[in-house]
Amino acid sequence: TFIVPSIVDRDPVAIAIGTEGTAPVLAQGIRARIDAMLPVALGSLAARAQSLREKVAGLVPQGNRRRAFWQEFFFGAPREALEEGDAVAFELALHDAIYATSKPAQGRVSLIGTGPGDPELLTLKAHRKLHEADVIVHDGRVSPAILEMARRDAVRIPVAAPSDILPVLLAETAKGLHVVRLNANGRTAVEHAALLAAGIAVDVVPGVAATDAVPAKRPVANSRKQNPTPTVISFPVREDIRDEILRSAS
Repeated sequence: TFIVPSIVDRDPVAIAIGTEGTAPVLAQGIRARIDAMLPVALGSLAARAQSLREKVAGLVPQGNRRRAFWQEFFFGAPREALEEGDAVAFELALHDAIYATSKPAQGRVSLIGTGPGDPELLTLKAHRKLHEADVIVHDGRVSPAILEMARRDAVRIPVAAPSDILPVLLAETAKGLHVVRLNANGRTAVEHAALLAAGIAVDVVPGVAATDAVPAKRPVANSRKQNPTPTVISFPVREDIRDEILRSAS
């Protein structure tokens, strides 16, 4: 049996809601709520975004600034103008959004400790920084599983020699990018001081110490006495049990 999901259609935007046939009324209710939330002009907004991609790519640098532009385009003044059908207001809002996000941005660095290398032990703040970063700078000791947690479009720069790390950080922040430096050993004091001296904003996200990742092995106290007094427990023999049963039955 082929089950047709409930669909919210704002061509080219489409949202399908399905429950594998278990609760079609629920799917219809969810569809109705989503349909009421989304503006009718959403499809036109998406189509207009597609036509503007080449222009925006040439005017707004990639990374945080370009994401900021599209955030404003889809959820700010350009969207409101398009929903109201005001072409002049839309063009003005579009111009303002491009101009505001095309200005040079201040680069910054997040120094993140990766601890023992288990991605599940990263702090919530470290997760957030990995999703925000434009560039990931790392050495060979950083776990590939942790690198996989970064944004898909973030540029990953492996650095072999410790002396090469600081020049890379300075070069990438000069482009106005948010750079995450992943550090397996947690030693960031020198880089931190050098970046601050260069006038670059830095935040530090410590990792979980390897000693904290493994429960400490502590000796278990022995509560037994050295020479315990044996306890004698008497059990009835088989004949006694038989006699007791016979007496109870008589």
